[in-house]
Amino acid sequence: MTPSGLLPESWLIASADQRVALEKQLVETVTADHPLALTPVAAVAACVGCEAVVYTAGLGRELVWTIVTFGQRKR
Repeated sequence: MTPSGLLPESWLIASADQRVALEKQLVETVTADHPLALTPVAAVAACVGCEAVVYTAGLGRELVWTIVTFGQRKR
C-alpha cells in the first residue's frame, strides 16, 4: 500500500529486501554503455500488475526518477 496519492493503487513501495533485489536486477540488466550503469540508483516502488519499477537516479542536487520495465509488453 502506498501513501494516498503518491502512486497508483497497483504500485507498492519497495521494502528493504525488495529494494536490494530490484537494484541487483537493474545492475544485471543494463549494459555497460547504458547511462544507468554508472549512476547510483535506489529502487522506490514496483508495479504489482506489470514488470515496471520506479528508481531514483543520481546523487546530484536534483532528484531524478526513472521507470524501468523488465520484460516485454504484451501486444
